[in-house]
Amino acid sequence: MNYFSASSIASNRNLRTKIKQVWKARAMRGALIVAIFALVILPSIILVRAAISLSTTTAATQNFDSIGTSATATLPADFKVDRLGSVRTVGTYAAAATATTQVGGANVSTTATNGIYNFGSGTTTTGADRAIGFISSGSGTTSGNIYAQYINNSGGNLSGLRVSYDVEKYRNGLNAAGFRIQLFYSTDGTNWTSAGSNFLTAFSADANNNGFATAPGATVAVTDQVLTAAIPNGSDFYLAWNYSVTTGSTVTNAQGLAVDNISVLGISDNGETSPTGVGSANPNSVEPGNSTLLTVAVTPGANPTSTGLAVTANLIAIGGSATQTFFDNGTNGDVTAGDNIFSFQTTVAPGTSGGAKTLPATITDAESRSGNANISLTVLAPAPPSGVGAASPSTVQPGGMTRLTVTVTPGTIPPSTGITVTGDLSLIGGSATQTFFDNGTNGDLTAGDNIFTFSTTVTNGTTIGLKSLPVSIADAQSRTATTTISLNVQLNLYEHLVMGNPSGATADVQNENNYLMQKVQYALSYNRSRAIPNWTSWHLDSTWRGSAPRQDDYRNDTELPAGWYQVLGTDYANSGFDRGHMCPSADRTSSIPDNSATFLMTNMIPQAPDNNQGPWEQLESYLRTLLPDNEIYIISGSTGVGGVGSNGAASVIASGHVTVPEKTWKVALVLPVGNDDVNRVTTSARTIAVIMPNIQGIRSDAWQKYLATVDQVEALTGYDFFSSVSPSIQDVFETKLDLVNDTAPVANSQSVTTAEDTSKAITLIATDTNINNVLSYSIVSGPAHGLLTGSGANLTYQPAADYFGPDSFTFKASDGTLESSTVTVTITVTSVNDAPVTVADSKSVVQDNVLTFPASDLTTNDSPGAGESSQTLTVTTVTATASTHGNVALNSGTVTYTPTTGYFGPASFTYTVCDNGTTNGAPDSKCTTGTVNVTVTPTGQPGCTFTLGATSQNFAAAAGTGSVTVQTTAGCNWTAVSNDGWITVTSGASGTGSGTVQFSVAANSTSSIRSGTITIAGQTFTVSQGIDFLDVPPSNPFYNEIGKLAARGVTLGCGGGNFCPDAVVTRDQMAAFIMRARGEFNPPTPGTQRFPDVPPSNPFYAFVDRMAELQITLGCGGGNYCPSDVVLREQMAAFMIRGLHEPGYVPPTPGSQRFNDVPPSNPFYAYIEEMATRAVTLGCSSNPPMYCPGSVVTRAQMAAFLVRAFNL
Repeated sequence: MNYFSASSIASNRNLRTKIKQVWKARAMRGALIVAIFALVILPSIILVRAAISLSTTTAATQNFDSIGTSATATLPADFKVDRLGSVRTVGTYAAAATATTQVGGANVSTTATNGIYNFGSGTTTTGADRAIGFISSGSGTTSGNIYAQYINNSGGNLSGLRVSYDVEKYRNGLNAAGFRIQLFYSTDGTNWTSAGSNFLTAFSADANNNGFATAPGATVAVTDQVLTAAIPNGSDFYLAWNYSVTTGSTVTNAQGLAVDNISVLGISDNGETSPTGVGSANPNSVEPGNSTLLTVAVTPGANPTSTGLAVTANLIAIGGSATQTFFDNGTNGDVTAGDNIFSFQTTVAPGTSGGAKTLPATITDAESRSGNANISLTVLAPAPPSGVGAASPSTVQPGGMTRLTVTVTPGTIPPSTGITVTGDLSLIGGSATQTFFDNGTNGDLTAGDNIFTFSTTVTNGTTIGLKSLPVSIADAQSRTATTTISLNVQLNLYEHLVMGNPSGATADVQNENNYLMQKVQYALSYNRSRAIPNWTSWHLDSTWRGSAPRQDDYRNDTELPAGWYQVLGTDYANSGFDRGHMCPSADRTSSIPDNSATFLMTNMIPQAPDNNQGPWEQLESYLRTLLPDNEIYIISGSTGVGGVGSNGAASVIASGHVTVPEKTWKVALVLPVGNDDVNRVTTSARTIAVIMPNIQGIRSDAWQKYLATVDQVEALTGYDFFSSVSPSIQDVFETKLDLVNDTAPVANSQSVTTAEDTSKAITLIATDTNINNVLSYSIVSGPAHGLLTGSGANLTYQPAADYFGPDSFTFKASDGTLESSTVTVTITVTSVNDAPVTVADSKSVVQDNVLTFPASDLTTNDSPGAGESSQTLTVTTVTATASTHGNVALNSGTVTYTPTTGYFGPASFTYTVCDNGTTNGAPDSKCTTGTVNVTVTPTGQPGCTFTLGATSQNFAAAAGTGSVTVQTTAGCNWTAVSNDGWITVTSGASGTGSGTVQFSVAANSTSSIRSGTITIAGQTFTVSQGIDFLDVPPSNPFYNEIGKLAARGVTLGCGGGNFCPDAVVTRDQMAAFIMRARGEFNPPTPGTQRFPDVPPSNPFYAFVDRMAELQITLGCGGGNYCPSDVVLREQMAAFMIRGLHEPGYVPPTPGSQRFNDVPPSNPFYAYIEEMATRAVTLGCSSNPPMYCPGSVVTRAQMAAFLVRAFNL
């Protein structure tokens, strides 16, 4: 900062004049006036800041031509730069630097250093026209900023700025997000606001990172854009041009961008506007020699309103005056005088060229303000006829026919007549002046449709390749035009593409990166951009093998299209990469020309020596060992960018012409020698595929290490190999590894430890010699004491509840073809002491008496916990509750309960029981609270008798509710007390006279059925509850019936915690079901064997004999029982009904037939009817009514039938 005395400045007119001159010069040049202020030393102080002066009349402009050509050029005064480590970030003006760090211009390198650049235009880096910019890479230049500091010296407040500048591009960039320049502004140089989309200049991704031979390669002008911001008089204002990646945070492969030719003009804050206008032409399309009315609709300026409006336009483009006056006085085509619509009726000069014309107009007012408008007009010029040529088919073999067409668009002004089309067909052996027809002959389809046609035959001997056939079009108005017809002349496919064209390559020069080249020896898809083949395909059998010596005549391929770079045999020299054959030399030794053809550079890729001379060569040799009994269709190629040769890593060689691939690959289809090769490929066809890294250090690797499937190579490349084969056959053999060379994976055993009730993550481990193989894992045998979840190699083991001790499971790994041996994962589950589990106890005492009992009574039905049966349980306290209705005490191991005088009914108190358990061997006592339910019975009630509506009820494992009625005479008192903690009396705990006891049962989470009781009026009501089977979820429609069957003990399931609900019921199982449902759980062992096919070793021996004894069944005929035969629904009906009755029972004959599929002739007709009458079953269909008598009975269905029939 420089400080001056205000009074001294005021008294020195000459000094004021000098200051004014310097400020004016600074506004023009953006220069500091440090020198002149340094000459004055004045006593009074006024702050004059060093910044670029803003004016409303003269723009502050700045180019950077004066900074020179140095890499470390100093920026003009009040301009600064920085580079930051965060994307799209603006720093602070104060902290920024004042010099560049790099220099650039034409031909910026693809690997140019990141930094702040002093760019120069032209063909070198030293051009006089300079610009400031950046190239980003890594964290060094994630963002770049060009700052400028301004000051409002306009004498009044500003409402904004008019800003212009150029954004110049000095290098392309592959970055997918592209880069941009965004303008920001600030009032303090620290806190920034985006200037918005009008000040965003973004570039999309380029195809490469190349510089430009003449720089800059592109210039985008931001012209006269308004930046709205309040800038008080005398205040500072800052601008920052931010360079960064457009989106995301990847900043490599960046474009080089710069800023130049900055212009900033202040906008006064008085609301003044200039006049504006909108131009138009009617008509807006005019032929030369015709007239049109040109108008400009003017909006006057404001503050003050425009007066003396005038409009002039430059009509040179249509043959008029450069300063043509427009009128608003009702003349020269103006419609209404004084409506601010200025008009001029004009004629487009004859001979005016056709096309869109923009006629600029200038609007002025008496207040010295001006505005601009454009009038758009299209001049319709005469047009000659034109045409588009085509061939169908567009690819033809010599001797083949094609239909050549030219679709003609007639000329205009005037319209074409007498159109003729003539083609030069000499390139395909035809006439040089061949007439085409539009009369329905010579292949023309529709006469008079302007599609001129000629059907022709390509002469035998025509050279292969893309032909461009010239065509001339003429009309009777002596106008002419030309077009071409493209025709691809192809050789026969030979044998090398019999199995398909993997990428759909064509011999079309427009298809330059998938260009088909067919040699006698092989076919290939050439990539012009990479200068290597995408793939090479060849057929190998013993006829291609002979004694021709290796030619080593590496050379360029002159069959490449004209203008394409031809890789030379010497281009790989000193690159560190081999000239790697795709089709090997040793596969073509039948003749010297055949071998020589393999040394064309279109058959080569840059191959790491250790890849080429190691496993790659091994595989080539191995495939030749499969001859002569086999023939092989082979395709090889490469993918990706960047390999490692003997000189290190490289992405390109040969001065950037040749791309170095990342990987090499090969696929081979092996067939026994034969004919009709495509149609004899089967799903068992042998394929060999590899994917190898193009690097050093693998020379000693066996090629089998890189074995893959054809599908894997297709996924890598996007190609479709062997596409001539039926897809359904491809889909099978392309998924397989070559069994001859595949090696089985090796699975690794391991040991893990987890605590009781704690899950453990387990990662299965296996290795495979073949690095491309994708392994899958399968569990052979699961853990005995827990559950495995997860998929693939990532599993979670959850031990069974409360289990501790050893466990294990086994698994094996597969590469899709071979499996490993089975190995074991050993699991140790360490113990954790669980709290005891209490079960409510029941006691009773007569009203006004004292109950005493040993405390040890309370632990007899309690449990220390699963797996902890050796622990000792001890009652430590007893506690009265609100439900005690008396006092309770524990003394010397004896519990004493004294009910309140005169009280009778249910009562309870709690007790605390503790174990002496350990956790991992260390003492860890746990305690639990239990409940003692006491029934205080009233003193004797003469004449009272009590009858329960039922004596028992069965439940599934899920929680549920039940009820039972109590029948007695009025005035008789009774109580209902649960004797088990999992049964809770919810209503009717006591009553007088008849009533109902309602109760609930808790869910049974154990693996054992259980039974409990409720004491009601001195009588026992039994509640039984089944277990949950692993394969019977609550959503199963037979869940409750299966649970009740288990609760009654009729079934314990089919093993392993399962019920097997969908398994069919056999006759011997049916015997056990029926007898247990009748309550006969242990029928006596027979003295003699009744049925020859039911020996005593049969687990259902006694049940079957008892069924026969009760005449429920007499067997299946011939003295046998047929124990393993399934039970049909009609047979089941007879078993059920006979089981419900005494021996010899025969159901009555129904009065009418109920089920359509059970006629009276059915031997089970009456039994099925009684089943329906009892509502045991309503059949298998209601509309129409059907029973399905011949269908089997599943275990789930049997559960429902038994529960309904025997009221379980």
